[in-house]
Amino acid sequence: MRIPNKNPKSPPPKIKSVYWQTILGVLVLSIVYVIGYTSNPAWNFTTTLQSIKKALIKTDQAILEDIRQEMGLYTSNGLATIFLDIPFDSLLTIEAKRTEALISGILLSSDEDFVPASMHLNDGESFPVKIRLKGDWTDHLEGAKWSFRIHVEDSQHAILGMRRFSIQAPETRNYESEWAYHQNLHQEGILAPRYYFVNVVQNGKFNGIYALEESFTEDLLESQGKREGPIIRYSEDLLWKNWENLGKGVSEIENAIQEIGRFWLTNAGNSEITAFRQNHITQDELLAGELFAAIDLLSSFNQDLVPGEEVFDQDLWGKYFALTDVWGAGHSTSWINLRFYYNPITGLLEPVVFDALPFESSAMRDHLAFPFGEQGYIQNIFRLPGIQKSYVSNLERLTNSSYINGLETSFGQDMNHFHEIMTGYLEQGIFGDIPPLPWSNLRQRASILKKNLRSPQPIMGNYKIIQVNGLDYLQLDLTNLMVLPVEMKELNFNGVSYPLDLDWCGPQNCQQKIIGDIPSFIIKDQAKLTLQIPMSILSIDIGTDPEIILIANLWGGSTVTENPILDNYSPEDRSSGTRPRTELEFALNNHKFLIQTAPGKLDILSGSWEVKGDLILPDGFDLFIPAGTTLLFESGAVLVVNGSLHIEGLQENPILLAAKETSWGGIFALGNGRTESNWNHVEIKDTAGIIRDGWVLTGGITFYENDLHLQNVRISENSAEDALNIIRSEFSFRDVVFNRSSSDAFDGDFTKGTINGCILENITGDGFDFSGSIVTITNSTFLNIGDKAISAGEKSIVYISDSIIENTSIGIASKDLSEVTADNLTITNARITGLAAYIKKPQYGSAYLNASNIQFNNTLEPAMCQTDSVLILSGNAIDCIDIDVESLYDQGVLGN
Repeated sequence: MRIPNKNPKSPPPKIKSVYWQTILGVLVLSIVYVIGYTSNPAWNFTTTLQSIKKALIKTDQAILEDIRQEMGLYTSNGLATIFLDIPFDSLLTIEAKRTEALISGILLSSDEDFVPASMHLNDGESFPVKIRLKGDWTDHLEGAKWSFRIHVEDSQHAILGMRRFSIQAPETRNYESEWAYHQNLHQEGILAPRYYFVNVVQNGKFNGIYALEESFTEDLLESQGKREGPIIRYSEDLLWKNWENLGKGVSEIENAIQEIGRFWLTNAGNSEITAFRQNHITQDELLAGELFAAIDLLSSFNQDLVPGEEVFDQDLWGKYFALTDVWGAGHSTSWINLRFYYNPITGLLEPVVFDALPFESSAMRDHLAFPFGEQGYIQNIFRLPGIQKSYVSNLERLTNSSYINGLETSFGQDMNHFHEIMTGYLEQGIFGDIPPLPWSNLRQRASILKKNLRSPQPIMGNYKIIQVNGLDYLQLDLTNLMVLPVEMKELNFNGVSYPLDLDWCGPQNCQQKIIGDIPSFIIKDQAKLTLQIPMSILSIDIGTDPEIILIANLWGGSTVTENPILDNYSPEDRSSGTRPRTELEFALNNHKFLIQTAPGKLDILSGSWEVKGDLILPDGFDLFIPAGTTLLFESGAVLVVNGSLHIEGLQENPILLAAKETSWGGIFALGNGRTESNWNHVEIKDTAGIIRDGWVLTGGITFYENDLHLQNVRISENSAEDALNIIRSEFSFRDVVFNRSSSDAFDGDFTKGTINGCILENITGDGFDFSGSIVTITNSTFLNIGDKAISAGEKSIVYISDSIIENTSIGIASKDLSEVTADNLTITNARITGLAAYIKKPQYGSAYLNASNIQFNNTLEPAMCQTDSVLILSGNAIDCIDIDVESLYDQGVLGN
């Protein structure tokens, strides 16, 4: 979206060169006067002064005109303006590094190249930053418009919600098309840096429009509803040293490769896997463990030690590849541009996308499936069948004309504005040739891709009659002609349809071609499959010439095709650290109380059972626990469900899940965004959190993309960081009790829900802690809360009414762009304050809290408000003061 310049009267730039021209002009006139007087004592002094005065007036007018013209370039285009001031010493260091890069043709940079500077946005206050040159090739360094990597030094400041980012000329990312691609990624739930266009005034001089691109930090993740986790990549240091070794500049390097090739091979297979913000990560025990798990996952995949479906979030990667093909954005798929986010909840790697160059000619050739792209590292990921299935289903949706029209409606106006601004500057020589808006290219590519999804014949097949042990068989030899998996639906013999039968393929032939345990025939891309069908079940005579048709479609696609099987048989080869999982048979054999009652449904027999080891359900199965059931788990054991989890007790016949001895790991329920779980009359106790070889969950009970509804539930004796953690899900609580938790009772991340009639007592940390959530709380009681009874952060919206808070440090805290409305509360014995509004994370911004009908009892400080936040009590705004929030957190005053 467009970021408006909220201060069109920003301070004028310092046009230093014009002032020096003025001083020089005065000096020249003075010298002329001295020479004139020396050569002729009758020289008219008054005339000379008048000449100087006229020159000064003319120069002053030139100064004002230059200022007006330069200010007009960035005060009228509707973009935010960054003022960057680089000290002289820092500028000398930067220029020396630039000269070195121009000589070698490659910029080799590191953190040691950072130098101090300062900056501010629009008319905001200036704050310290550190900067260095950014980019690999020297197109980032040519002319006067250099690319910079910028780190905000002061934790209390941020630029547009970001503390680490880059600024670069828009042409280095193919102008506004990169911005549009990022908007589409965000709409589809794919992680990508935030991307803006801004004006940049450097050392008082307007340098034109820059693209501002976020770096890979926790700010990026939180802004897009993800929990902090490591972002890893393949280090490209050796690659650029290799390029530098070959010669100066792109053209000379390319010539060198064409003439002699390369002896030193540097690629993803031999590059180190590193993390962004590695120092920050290694200082946190939890993040350090997640980083180890992330690197181990990717390394194990590269060495074929673990299947790809246990490494990558296949749905997200398939969607990313589909978007990339539609936008012709293949530059992002180069191994040096790949970024992987380790989701600490799912234990899988997700793509973080940048540097795509949509519709730039070379990027359009580097995409994946159309035409079949380069056989590089990215194909190892793309060719995972689950990813290809997601790719096909998403590509069908994305290539719809209504979808493209929707994109143009969504952000076309903003993109038109950016295009008009940059096209306007074209006349002033600020930009070179600017490509047209991408809509025509987008529709053309979508049309071509759609046609490729509708192949008239994805499978080539031949048949012959063979004998095995004296019995006649019809053998079909099939080849997938597609670069995507094909699903076979049924066979048609002389007009009669026959469902496919797994017995038709031998154990060493067919099972390797069927993906996983899917009970259907799926041939991988450009693979072969042989079927042997007993003639006794077919209505075909051996002596006839049968018509054989195979009904099939791209796996994940909706277009069904009829594929003729030919009789001209030829044998010619036509083909050119994680979340624990289990299989159904293992789960049933390992837990005798577990039974399958329907497809995709498992029940636990009513009774009291000891759970030995982990109780892990196969992916896609729902679990039902009936009334009167007691499950006692071994120490550290966990219950893992990839589906819904229904625990349906009765008042007279409740359910108990607890530790056999002192504690157990707890529950993790993973959904698909549509899964819904219901609990009633159940007690969960003694949970300690889940730790499995780098897969770590902070909640004793964790629900991810799995809606949860609790009624008459008791959660007690928890020793994990959160007794209950719900993420990216909807929820409802009625008559739920949280009792004796060693940290927080309930942590809701990016959730939406209602809470009614709940009781929290003896909670060491926060009662309710919300991030990016929308929640309504009514008729609830908070007793003996060690930290905050209710904490709303990271742009949450919380409504609380008709409730009691007693014995707590802080009653209600609103922070970091959150909005809290409170009505009809009683707050008793709040040790620090009853109400608080403040900023913990400056990248979000100020907080808002509006409270009415509040009764304070034995509370020394009813309300506390930090400068820039808003706290309204009974219709009156509370005076806000400067508070060192960071120091208070360090001292433990504000908890966590």
